[in-house]
Amino acid sequence: MATQVPFNIAAASDLVDLSIQDIWLKSPADRKEYWREIYFLDPVSDSIVKDSSITSIAAFSKISENGEIPANSPHQGFEKTYTQQYFGGMLRVTRPMWKYGVETRKLQSMVTELKNDANRFKDTVLANVFNNQASTSYTETAGSQSYTHTNTGGDGVAFRSTAHTREDGGTNWANQITDGTTTNQDFSYLGLKAAKRTAQLIRGGVGEVLDVDPNMVMVRKNSPNHHRAEEILNTIKKGDQPNTANREGPFNLSYTIHANPYFSADAPWGMIDTSMIGPKFGLQLKEGMPLSLQPQNVEYLTKEIQYTTDSDFEYGFNDARNIVLSSGANA
Repeated sequence: MATQVPFNIAAASDLVDLSIQDIWLKSPADRKEYWREIYFLDPVSDSIVKDSSITSIAAFSKISENGEIPANSPHQGFEKTYTQQYFGGMLRVTRPMWKYGVETRKLQSMVTELKNDANRFKDTVLANVFNNQASTSYTETAGSQSYTHTNTGGDGVAFRSTAHTREDGGTNWANQITDGTTTNQDFSYLGLKAAKRTAQLIRGGVGEVLDVDPNMVMVRKNSPNHHRAEEILNTIKKGDQPNTANREGPFNLSYTIHANPYFSADAPWGMIDTSMIGPKFGLQLKEGMPLSLQPQNVEYLTKEIQYTTDSDFEYGFNDARNIVLSSGANA
């Protein structure tokens, strides 16, 4: 059915048709904000926020007799700039439609759909960082207007990469899941082992051990990967090893599942060390103004009813060392 802006009687004449007894506002009931499980929310008060760091120090060593104590200094980390972006939406309803349609049918709750729409939008755009994990930028088409989102960290490298730069110029670190032979492994028991291995090999800015230990699987909700993640977890809970009939027990593995319906493909997956979610590592949501629903406005000339909802935020990552990712392309 066609719609109209502003919303008028011609667009939904059923609302004023008294021969129709029941009219329902239909909208997804589950408004869980999925992004909250994997993003760090950072309320900010400035339009432009710059995120930087310094590394650990690598100086301690054995000293020969009468030798000098070695000295070293931290390295400056990579800078990431988050510039607040304005997001908003409006509901416009003509005076007759509001008076004889919306109020008569007690459908004023449609106004809350503005906030639901905003939350769906936010979940979509924040999930698209994961959906475009190997891209340095992409066109975001959620909402009525598209824009370009840069999908790199402070090192200028894509979210999933084998070429993340180390601050001291040492060997690059990689967060693309591999067992040492096969890269971008599909989700499986062996893939989980590879994810743990990949994370443990990630080093800090001067090559120090970070001991990254991912404990949450990220998959598309109700995808084969989601189902397999539950099957593997349940098998391990019984003390059995998945994919084998022998009596060997599983390796010591437990995890939670982040099943996100806004992930756009079945195959890609990842793991995250939730203990490291914070301002230093991982996905960031810099929020200048929380989502709010503005009071009703009556346009003076036409008496049109207007509601708006809006928010300021920017999102992305500077340092993704707590997350390992795979396209799921290889067994």
